[in-house]
Amino acid sequence: MGGAGGDNAQDDDGHGSGVSKSGTGKDRRASRLPPVTFTKPLSNITVHESKNAAFECNVSEAEAPV
Repeated sequence: MGGAGGDNAQDDDGHGSGVSKSGTGKDRRASRLPPVTFTKPLSNITVHESKNAAFECNVSEAEAPV
């Protein structure tokens, strides 16, 4: 990811970091996001051969990359 005036990155494990660059200097920040948890776990289903299966689950953060 890139932001105006700096470079930012976030890993899948919730660690994020960024470097701000301006005409007067640099600043480095790091943050840790809380882990995403299942609020509705996956359930077992039975599917016959050559048929499609659909799984549904919910996670604690609506915008979480999964």
